[in-house]
Amino acid sequence: MDNVIISKLEKQDIFSASELVQLVHNKMMDNRQDIFIPKQENWEEYLKNKLEDNEYELLVARVQDKVVGVCVAEKKHLGDDIETRIRDILFIEYIVVDENYRRCKIGTKLLEKIKDIAKEKNISSVELNVWGFNCSAIEFYENNNMKPKRIVYEYFIKKEN
Repeated sequence: MDNVIISKLEKQDIFSASELVQLVHNKMMDNRQDIFIPKQENWEEYLKNKLEDNEYELLVARVQDKVVGVCVAEKKHLGDDIETRIRDILFIEYIVVDENYRRCKIGTKLLEKIKDIAKEKNISSVELNVWGFNCSAIEFYENNNMKPKRIVYEYFIKKEN
């Protein structure tokens, strides 16, 4: 899709972007009710707070002035200089595209812009977490040259009544 514009999130984008972030939360909640709380968090307030924080990069994808994608990434300073090297990363908290615009390379454009920002700011890597049930996201990240850094396994213990 050639008419996609990637830009910084602005105050007037917050409502539309918050609806997209809610979609991600709903998917996580639907698949992991043992972890995620079914709540109506104020995603507008969440984005407003991130917009005011200089450690965050917030991007939107627009098609004809409609927000169809959002990416929220935080700059993190990692390492202890004893066991691991001190480094800065750009950690993607959310990247989501409106269901009607998926498979149009919008997510790829958001991810590429985040990678460009990381390069400009001399950040060593772009990282994120993805749930094992989210096969479409795993495929998306692998198709965009991201590699697993570590794999976390779990054995779920059923609670006795």
